[in-house]
Amino acid sequence: MLSKRLLFWLVGLILWGLLRGLLPLLPVPKPLLPIVWALVLVAGIALLIWLALEVGKAVQFRWAAIFGLLALGSRMMLIFLPIPKSMIGQIALGTFADTLTLASALLLGSAISPLIR
Repeated sequence: MLSKRLLFWLVGLILWGLLRGLLPLLPVPKPLLPIVWALVLVAGIALLIWLALEVGKAVQFRWAAIFGLLALGSRMMLIFLPIPKSMIGQIALGTFADTLTLASALLLGSAISPLIR
């Protein structure tokens, strides 16, 4: 069974992906665009920092290496999928690819942290 901390980390990762993926689809008036962009940027960076700090607590370094390699392999397999014709499909595929890239980077970074210490 997954621990609550790991589930909370996975929810944060999914939230980052949704934040990243839904931003191009939001109908934002032009005068508010800089404010919305800044808020999303700050929220995305804060969530990214939290994810980086939390991954070491949520996953043991051996499992982080295994899951990181699985996420990286899944990201590489996306290359073989055909590119969707619709813009929403392209955004969804790109968001999923970015989320897998972020997950593999965070997990592999957490896996090598004992070597750095």
